[in-house]
Amino acid sequence: QVKAKTEDFTSQAASNCLWSFGRLTWAESKDEVDTVINYTVRKLHYFSALEGSNVLWAMAKMKHRVSSKISNQLEVFLIQQLSSFSSQSLVTCLWSTSKMHGSFTPNLFDCIEDEILLREPNSFTAQSVSNALWAFAKIQHEPSEKFFDVIQDALIARLDTFKTQEIANSFWAFAKLMKNPKESVLIGLQMEAETKLKDFTSQGISNILWAFAKMGYVMVDRPFIDSIEIRASSIADTFTSQEIANTLWAYGQMRVQPSRRFLATLNTQGSQIIDQWKPEEISGMLCGLVKLHRQPDSTFTLKLQAQAARIADYFTMESKGVVVWALNQLGVEIDYRLREAFHDVIEDEIGSDNLDTTA
Repeated sequence: QVKAKTEDFTSQAASNCLWSFGRLTWAESKDEVDTVINYTVRKLHYFSALEGSNVLWAMAKMKHRVSSKISNQLEVFLIQQLSSFSSQSLVTCLWSTSKMHGSFTPNLFDCIEDEILLREPNSFTAQSVSNALWAFAKIQHEPSEKFFDVIQDALIARLDTFKTQEIANSFWAFAKLMKNPKESVLIGLQMEAETKLKDFTSQGISNILWAFAKMGYVMVDRPFIDSIEIRASSIADTFTSQEIANTLWAYGQMRVQPSRRFLATLNTQGSQIIDQWKPEEISGMLCGLVKLHRQPDSTFTLKLQAQAARIADYFTMESKGVVVWALNQLGVEIDYRLREAFHDVIEDEIGSDNLDTTA
């Protein structure tokens, strides 16, 4: 019915149809989506800013790929309409295009940044502030200092309305952009996080800890880290392998010792989801433990080595070397399965150890 009736759609109907597909994540309905998108592009001059924003949001949610011709037409429409967008719709466009950023040129993101600078800080919602920071970090677009001033003013204005995901995403984005926030912003985000700790997910916790480590543990109170750890311990059974790896890597970078209880719960969870572990997670976590001078428990260590042996073909020579180095630093005996799988690296290590360096 959608394919048959598309030519009768108004701009609002087309926008609403795609928005619905996005909400339902009907990415598999490619023919129907393509039909509506092609119609939309032909009729873009009839679309309002809000309708255009909804179209982009839906395409991003469905991870829908479009041709360069269509993306170019969408970009022209956006640049022409930016001043008509509400602050929220403007950030929705930024978030959506960042999710599809390979389809758009840097000029579009420069234009969106310029438009954001023209808006009043209090015109942005908490979600808009968080999404704007996240989007620029995602595409590695380094905004101007003026943008950071405006967005941080907007953040402070809406701080008491931030949800846990928005707090975590903001910390993550500042770290990814390699920008330490103002002291007032950092303290404010910490205070909001502490009041909402019981609502944080494992992903939010690992993102915050990762961000602190990337920012050099600047101005972060140890009691705050301890509070995060208590929450993390209570939901340790929900951590993914990536979240465990990021968390322990962060502790290592910050040289902050996790409690025995917390480390034990992460060891247990890591063992239970051993098939999830990827090469970069294994090497990253082991590097964190080396910096902490803490061994994983023997059961987890054996399972981790067995997993590394199973996925040895996905390791680079460098990451193999890191794993072998870390295990040696931790005083862990290398299991026969890993020794066989990593024989090329281990032989090089042995050869290096036996070199006569007295000359």
